Amino acid sequence: MAPADCLNFSVNESGGDKFEISHECALFDFTVYTVVVAIIIAFGVVGNALSFIVMLNDSATSATSFRQVALTFDLVL
Repeated sequence: MAPADCLNFSVNESGGDKFEISHECALFDFTVYTVVVAIIIAFGVVGNALSFIVMLNDSATSATSFRQVALTFDLVL
């Protein structure tokens, strides 16, 4: 079963429960919703941490607000 078959909710070939999914679809859902999203969040946190560290060396007042934005974004993630 291709991942595209997992996304087609109108097809119900088994005649069984509407919410019953195969092992392949469950693995696809896990991969997309858990692994891929976790990787995106990890890159976001690392990128914000690096920008926060770089802005610590900047003494300008505008850098303070950017540090606050980076810190807030990390807390949201």
